[in-house]
Amino acid sequence: MRKVLIIGAGIAGLGAAVSIARAGDNVRVVERSTSLAVGAAISMLYRGPDALAELGVLDACIAEGTVGYLDSVFSRMYDSSGDARRLPQLPVRSDGMPSYIIIYRPVIARILSGQAEAHGAVIDRGLAVSSLNDEGETVAVTFSDGTSDHYDLVVGADGTASETRQHLFGDTAQIDYSGNMSLRWVKPDAPTGPVGFYVSEESVPVVIHPLHGGLVYIATGVDMENRHVGTDEARQLFREILGQFDAPYVRELLSVVSDDDPVIARPYLMHHHPRPWHKGRIVLIGDAVHTLAANLGAGGVLGLEDGLVLGQELARTESLDAALAAFEERRFERTSNAVAASREMLDAQVNRQASPAELHVIRERAVADLSKPF
Repeated sequence: MRKVLIIGAGIAGLGAAVSIARAGDNVRVVERSTSLAVGAAISMLYRGPDALAELGVLDACIAEGTVGYLDSVFSRMYDSSGDARRLPQLPVRSDGMPSYIIIYRPVIARILSGQAEAHGAVIDRGLAVSSLNDEGETVAVTFSDGTSDHYDLVVGADGTASETRQHLFGDTAQIDYSGNMSLRWVKPDAPTGPVGFYVSEESVPVVIHPLHGGLVYIATGVDMENRHVGTDEARQLFREILGQFDAPYVRELLSVVSDDDPVIARPYLMHHHPRPWHKGRIVLIGDAVHTLAANLGAGGVLGLEDGLVLGQELARTESLDAALAAFEERRFERTSNAVAASREMLDAQVNRQASPAELHVIRERAVADLSKPF
């Protein structure tokens, strides 16, 4: 039985906790934040439902998410007036699995946390790592509360600004700002209407999707410098973007944006860390090694896959080196291709003002790649 520490309780970290703990290893997760999760909705597209099923949480996510089998919100596109246009469709599953699940981020965090704990994992929130020292046979870890312990494996799932990655490789990560700031809003009891992608010549797309429990999720973005954007400014930017659409449903949603609504602003960052993703007994997963814009809706799926695959490879062999090498072999090309496709789409949209037909080709190729088994 290995003793494993996972740093970060996001989608990748919690997926790894479930996957590793169910194989019988001793798993502890530490998370700096005291809250369950921060954010809006997360898309489980492509092979996301397969990963959820393998982790034993598919039914729970279906019960608390918005699910599509045949007609997908991701196959609906409307112009600025609300007239329908064509968008690449997700492949229809022939195995009875959902084509996609859209779920509120705090909800999927709760579901994965519960599953990890059911398999014996311990999750400590409000606790950070102060120091790591790989001593060869174990990794010595000191925590922010002054306690310390030794682990057979440390998993860095601590996001794009990963301190674990910096510990392993220094300031070598090439993290690029895409030039676009995402704006996301979840509204309870919002008016209903035709959901999907809304596109305008003057604006980046607006994505509208219903969530479980009467919530509606709206996401868009704005081209701007990379800086902190507070809630008030984010709300104003959000209103300005929605105001560029004449589509009746978008105008109706605009009318219910109140001065108290928390619009979340986050920069779209892009990077893909070169191999290796591990050194000694410390390995990186999720956004710590690959980050992409939301234009493919693939970031959460890839992180969840990372956690699942890491647990699978650890269960296959007693050799830690062999398991980590096999993990990287299975994950590197898939994640690299996804980041490259996301970059290509963003460049086509922002810098080259590509035609809808060109964007269609890029997206269709990416959808086909991401829909392959992992």
